[in-house]
Amino acid sequence: MKRAGWVVFGLVAFTLLVSTLGRVAERGRFATSYSSYGSGPRGSRALYLLVEQLVSPVMRWAQDLARLPPSAVLVALGGCDAAMARPVSRYERQELVRWVRGGGVLVVAGARDYLPQAFGVQFKYDERCKTQWASLLGSSGRDSDDLDTEPDPLAADGGVFESPVSDPAHADAGVATNEAGAGSGAPLPPADTTWAVPMTAALRGLPVIPFRDAGELILQPDLEPEILLGDPRRDAEGNETDLEPLALTVKQGLGRVIVLASASMLQNAELGSSDGGELFVRLLRTYAPDMPVVFDEYHLGIGERRSLMRYLRQMGATPLVLQLLIVVAVVLWRAGARFGAVLPPPPAAPPQSASFVVALGQLYERSADARGAIELIARDAWARIAAHHHVDVGPPARLVEALRARGADAAAEAVWEIDTAAKSGEGSPPKLPAMVARIDAALARALAKDA
Repeated sequence: MKRAGWVVFGLVAFTLLVSTLGRVAERGRFATSYSSYGSGPRGSRALYLLVEQLVSPVMRWAQDLARLPPSAVLVALGGCDAAMARPVSRYERQELVRWVRGGGVLVVAGARDYLPQAFGVQFKYDERCKTQWASLLGSSGRDSDDLDTEPDPLAADGGVFESPVSDPAHADAGVATNEAGAGSGAPLPPADTTWAVPMTAALRGLPVIPFRDAGELILQPDLEPEILLGDPRRDAEGNETDLEPLALTVKQGLGRVIVLASASMLQNAELGSSDGGELFVRLLRTYAPDMPVVFDEYHLGIGERRSLMRYLRQMGATPLVLQLLIVVAVVLWRAGARFGAVLPPPPAAPPQSASFVVALGQLYERSADARGAIELIARDAWARIAAHHHVDVGPPARLVEALRARGADAAAEAVWEIDTAAKSGEGSPPKLPAMVARIDAALARALAKDA
């Protein structure tokens, strides 16, 4: 009974844990600020659902910018109150420029360190903003100097252009301390607000829109953007003297870049009250009609970094790797298997001189005919002497006469010595090695050059 009670208690605890985790995940409390997964006041899930219902299909991008879908809209949200979990690498900047100029539309709202300098528009970084990013990063290991924009090799001027002089009245705008933490349910902290006035026909009818923590946009001198929203500057007498751009768009090849100085109006807490949803929907319908929308979650910390195999696959190395694997498989198969039937065993090697001598000795030993063996050895010696001196083979007396006629006296003496050795004694087995040695010595003298 006690054991059954513990089992019931464990099941109840597990059910409550699963329910709690499901509820937390549903509300997006684990998501960071500006994430389309976040359902808290700082998230942008409401914007995601709004675009999905009213504009076009949407998706979340949880990998780097190497293989973005063509002819789509990439949305990057951020702000000074939330540092990017992953910086945009130089490789990603190059790919992003190629993607936009090939027909993509990039929407950057408040994401300070995101725009490649090749587009001609950048955010001016505030020291307090950099300091706050460094404090938010904490123990991540990144130095605050890493938050500066890297020079872009695709920029025409090498990626560096000077910042215009900003208005002191707006120099402090754009920083607010995030004491509540990203994704928490606490109310938004107070921040400086800049009111953006619609400046283009596409946004006609919209009221002024509040831009909280608006960044200052820096434009290249030769850039000709279309100003979408601006903040009119006035002098002490109330006369309009300048226009600070808060939202603009720039054509880039076949694509377009849309930059908003802040993304506060697109967060869940302000999407409806600040008309941020209406603003975003109008921008998409005007400048990117019928194009799928992609929310960048990778640089907010969602997803895994690209592995080596994924890089090779995206670089087109898959066919090469497959070919190499086929070659390796063939080599291994050839090394471990035979082509054709099994070969028969090789024939035995022919007997050599040593084996012949051994066999002949064993034959004479079994026959017990030492005299016959010595006669055969003597005949072979006479034949070799006759061949060496170019005379006919015959009995010893005739061979000696022929050799003396040729002046080969030493050879003639060797013939008589061989004959004497062959006839000495009865050729008993104990004397056979000695007689063979005498015959071999006489043969050597007969075959000598001076014989």
